[in-house]
Amino acid sequence: MSGSNSYVVQGLAPGEVLSVRSGEGFTYQIDLPTPQLPPEPDEDEDEESLASASVSGACVGSPCPYGPSVSAHALVWPSSAQPLHRWLGYSLSSGAYLPSRVANGTFVMLDSGSATLYAGLPTHSNHRPLATLSAGGSYFVQGLASGEVLSVQSSAAFTYRIDVPQMPPVPPGGESMESVAASWRCETFGCNNSPDWNGTVINWPYWSAYSDNARTGDQLRTVYSSSGALLYPYMGPWANGCEVTVTSGTALIVEWQRGSNVWREKWLGPGDTHVINLTAPEDGVLIESDDWQGGFSVSVRNCTPQPLP
Repeated sequence: MSGSNSYVVQGLAPGEVLSVRSGEGFTYQIDLPTPQLPPEPDEDEDEESLASASVSGACVGSPCPYGPSVSAHALVWPSSAQPLHRWLGYSLSSGAYLPSRVANGTFVMLDSGSATLYAGLPTHSNHRPLATLSAGGSYFVQGLASGEVLSVQSSAAFTYRIDVPQMPPVPPGGESMESVAASWRCETFGCNNSPDWNGTVINWPYWSAYSDNARTGDQLRTVYSSSGALLYPYMGPWANGCEVTVTSGTALIVEWQRGSNVWREKWLGPGDTHVINLTAPEDGVLIESDDWQGGFSVSVRNCTPQPLP
């Protein structure tokens, strides 16, 4: 960092430490949160023990490396925590993935059976195991990085109790924007009736963003609203440095080189923030979500649309 820069620390694993150093003197400001300690186990025998659910996932997108469907016994998180219903290209029957912003500080205790806690990005197939619990075992979750999710899964039914912290408040400031329903339509010769891609996007002024992705063949898609109007979701190079905070729902930020088949993805849940950092030859950004994730809203700062080059 240099003068006037700031950084929010997250993603440190248990046992890790943080230091800030330089070869020269510097001045600084810090905001230290109240230390978070594991809750005391509740010995009240009358407290309700919850049962795991059989959660299934249907392949509705890509990739789906485990076939057309998947299933497991899993802990279903309360809807107030806004869990994710998506993993890779699978749409899940229940919210089995808890965003890191709420997962950090969550306490899980098993009353019967056994289950494993996993953490990782919703776009990755292999999530790392945090702990495997049997009846009477407990685990306090901490150290998940921004964008990661937590799941508790097993091959058989189990019962559990959880203590999930309240959803942290969204950082103030910025311009609020709501996503709109969108369809990516193939309009070139040789589309062979390729079906539309459906989702939701942040739409920008027509003079500042593109309405198509500039790819080739049946991957060339133009974006329309549900009423048939052109949308302009593909931001230009001016997106570099934009700070995006999700205020509701789940959003995907795609940083890429316009027209290419290679990009970087960043999933964000409520309260998560990402500063767009384009790396050459990247020159564009898309803020979207899949249709099965539903609409979302964001707050943006340092994000002033500019005319396209």
